[in-house]
Amino acid sequence: MISQHITIVQDHPKPGIKFHDITSLLSNAHERDRAITQLTEHYRGKVNSVAAIDALGFIIGAMVADRLNLKFVPIRKPGKLPRETISTDYSSEYAHNSLHIHKDDIDQNDHILLIDDVLGTGGTCLAAIKLCEQLGAHVVGTGFLLELPSLGGRHTLEGYHPVCCAQL
Repeated sequence: MISQHITIVQDHPKPGIKFHDITSLLSNAHERDRAITQLTEHYRGKVNSVAAIDALGFIIGAMVADRLNLKFVPIRKPGKLPRETISTDYSSEYAHNSLHIHKDDIDQNDHILLIDDVLGTGGTCLAAIKLCEQLGAHVVGTGFLLELPSLGGRHTLEGYHPVCCAQL
């Protein structure tokens, strides 16, 4: 079971936060393969691009894009992308930040699957969706290794069809 391979770390990255560490899942080849298969099979034939959110989302998103043989688009934190970008600000469970995407990585012909590691409040993913849509793309759906239902992210992403491999 995928959820058994998630490690919970108390008080990280700051006191009061219960951090759900997916790296223990990533190190288990069998469970990682099951999760990537679940994400890819749900969206096979429905998308032509995979975008993923910095940083752990990159690992998952790159594997999904590779398995589907599709373009991979990174959505990064400030100062990480070398070409001209657009950006948006967002808030997560424990931080305020911004996301950036290269202006020329996406166009109106893209039907995107947006990937991140954990669905919490949905704020980070919603910011990434706005960036993709601002460039004219259609976000077909979203995928996550883990969902934290108590934080309400599924409601935030209503209409973006979240697929989550596990819940805690």
